Amino acid sequence: MPNRLSEFFVVDMLVAIDKISRGVADLTFETFVSDEKEVDSVLRNLEIIGEATGQLLKTDDFLDKANEEWRKIVNLRNIIIHFYFGIDLDLVFHEILQKDIPALEKSIISLLRQEKDLTRFSQAIMDTKADLLEIHRHQSIAYLEKVEKLLA
Repeated sequence: MPNRLSEFFVVDMLVAIDKISRGVADLTFETFVSDEKEVDSVLRNLEIIGEATGQLLKTDDFLDKANEEWRKIVNLRNIIIHFYFGIDLDLVFHEILQKDIPALEKSIISLLRQEKDLTRFSQAIMDTKADLLEIHRHQSIAYLEKVEKLLA
């Protein structure tokens, strides 16, 4: 993987969180598990979150902010990648999607609010929005604009 600034991994995490949140917002567990595309989408975005977290944990920028929960995110990614058919969708839906994902989003926003200089992060958002525009991901762009306002 080419070297990327850690801020881009944070943006990757936020975009994946938003995609998951939008995808499951109005779903019941029964609807979720019966929708193969939605399950695959959620698992793919959980993989993205886990990979981005793993990359962040390798950087000096985030080592001091990492906690046990961040390591669990990487472990979940590894389980999804290597034991795909053994994944407990009940746990994914009721714990990870309903509790952990919203908590992770709040945690990331809180960490960013504590940063003294958000210049590099703001640039990462701007660059990501430009990339998303090229592939017509307007909902993700709107979400990143909401994040920008939260941090302003």
